[in-house]
Amino acid sequence: MPQFLRHPWYRPSRLIILLAVLCLALVLSIVGVRAAHADSGPLTIPGHTCADTPSNRTCQGQDPVADRCEFDARTIESAPALLHGRGIGHVDLRYSPACMSYWTRTVAYANSSISQVKAYMDLAGSFNEPVPTNPDGTLGSNETGELISSSQRAADGSLTVYSDMAFDSHTPVGGEIDFSDGTPPVVVMLP
Repeated sequence: MPQFLRHPWYRPSRLIILLAVLCLALVLSIVGVRAAHADSGPLTIPGHTCADTPSNRTCQGQDPVADRCEFDARTIESAPALLHGRGIGHVDLRYSPACMSYWTRTVAYANSSISQVKAYMDLAGSFNEPVPTNPDGTLGSNETGELISSSQRAADGSLTVYSDMAFDSHTPVGGEIDFSDGTPPVVVMLP
């Protein structure tokens, strides 16, 4: 009989208990990691997001919120969205030094007649029809799908929409707020 089979820890019952404890520790550590990151967005592999390794490959056309670029972002330019002289929102050109990328943020203040909110970022060199965002915060349909990446509804009912990012370049940007009651859309363009 081999020597290791005579060791006191080799009894099958002890070995099974040891393996069960190790499996339980592994499961609890995985559950703990997922719970710790539940509020911070999707789990990402370090080094594979724009915030981890900014480059054209990791940033161009990516979602600034999912790639964690919103944390250090600042507004470079801003313009109000006005309807009959009343502010109904604003459009911002945002820049993240950590991600070295620009994107558009359109904010529509709470209004029951708003049907869509759009954020434009001219990634392809010409404005394509952006993906519409519905009042409930879900994305509508569009063939290109490259210009609007995410939206967030605040507790006050306002809706914030982000375009995809442009890495290390400033392209024309804009935003649009559409209405369901026949009011013409409000379009704001930034140079």
